[in-house]
Amino acid sequence: MPKNKTRLNILLLSCSALLVVMFTRQLNKDVTQISTRTRELIDSKLTTTEHLTKFNDNEEHDEDSFEVKEKMNEYTFSLSGISDTKQYHKTSFEANGKTRAYVNLNEDNDTSNIHSTEDSSEVDMGSLSNPYKGINAEDESKMRRIEQKLNDEFGFIHKANNFVRYEKENKDCDVGKVRKPPEAMIIGVQFCGTDLLRSILGAHPKIAIALGEPHFFDRNYNETLSWYLKQMPCSSPDQITIETTPSYFDLTDPARIFTFNPNMKLIVCVCDPVDRTLSDFTHEQRLGHIQKGRTFEEEVVGSDGGIKGNVAITKRSNYLYPLIRYKQYFSSNQIFFIDVALLGSQLSTAFNMLEEFLGIEKVFRKTSFWFNTKKNINCLSSEMFNITILKSLGIEEDGCMETPGVLSNPVIAEGLRDKLRKHYTVYCTGFCEMLGNHTCKAFPWSPKRMSKRSIDLVGGT
Repeated sequence: MPKNKTRLNILLLSCSALLVVMFTRQLNKDVTQISTRTRELIDSKLTTTEHLTKFNDNEEHDEDSFEVKEKMNEYTFSLSGISDTKQYHKTSFEANGKTRAYVNLNEDNDTSNIHSTEDSSEVDMGSLSNPYKGINAEDESKMRRIEQKLNDEFGFIHKANNFVRYEKENKDCDVGKVRKPPEAMIIGVQFCGTDLLRSILGAHPKIAIALGEPHFFDRNYNETLSWYLKQMPCSSPDQITIETTPSYFDLTDPARIFTFNPNMKLIVCVCDPVDRTLSDFTHEQRLGHIQKGRTFEEEVVGSDGGIKGNVAITKRSNYLYPLIRYKQYFSSNQIFFIDVALLGSQLSTAFNMLEEFLGIEKVFRKTSFWFNTKKNINCLSSEMFNITILKSLGIEEDGCMETPGVLSNPVIAEGLRDKLRKHYTVYCTGFCEMLGNHTCKAFPWSPKRMSKRSIDLVGGT
């Protein structure tokens, strides 16, 4: 009897051990499958922007490894072994605007998951026109993926054509005027004259310019369309509405603007990246974001003597990375770059091109501007425009921008300026190649212009 009991115990222990082994194997298999699936999901969400962020955060990168090529409509971007190739199509996309709520669109075209942000009984839905034409199956699939990504993140999608439902909120507008979604935006770059550009465009009779900076697509994206509508100016049917938020260019996900209106026209103020870095340093130190008493050189020069590419003020002077991100969503003919530091006929020519880009009549002439040597700024001619109505945009009686409390930028040694120039040259070169050297050649700080200037200084031809 004891022998039988011992055998039974051994058998039970063996069975238990076998069960443990089987369970462990299955658990490991499940864990492996979950890990693999998680890795796939992470990889699928690893975008070009994240690649670029990793590269940009690395101080030790080799700038000579940079390469940007533009061929037909395909962009190849290679950085330190990181390579990503995308194709971007110059077509418009159709957005779904048939419901009061924001629709969760998935690959199966299931619109049953509706996320409403307000009580739909407030406004008569009526019939809505669709502003987006010419969609094909491939573009529709792309749009749905982008919408799904935003919907997964926020639980809703903001769309411009939903503004139609808020027309009853235009009670404070004059007869014949309404608040409309912006058809164009000044999206950057900070400290490159965005305020001046907004003020000059505000003088155009066919433009209704929004005051302030709504920041709807970055810090206020959780606000409603009704809130955004209130930030817009009242405009007549023959005017286009433009809003300005300089942080959109480099601190905002372009997908949010794209899903709002894939036909949006984007205006970007650019300027000498070295001067922009100096202005940003002064601003950030005044706000207390950079320690008082810390010198500019201490902020931007690393222990190895090279320029630190991972600090905020140098990152934001790199125009290449944001352009790559926007090129994933918007075609070249939707983005207009301008340097408001251009003088004389160059400035008037640039504004005429901007008017053509916006599809409005040309009113700016060479005589529309004059240069204030004391303020070192371009100003509007009081003889050409009604300056009085522009006071809300910060225009003074002489046609110049108000400049209260302007702080002077730090004076730096030529050696440091040259080092900064060399640091930015590689990015400016790539930026100009993507943008088109025919456009970039107008900018005094473009690599080709700077190279020609160096040759001229040493007596070259």
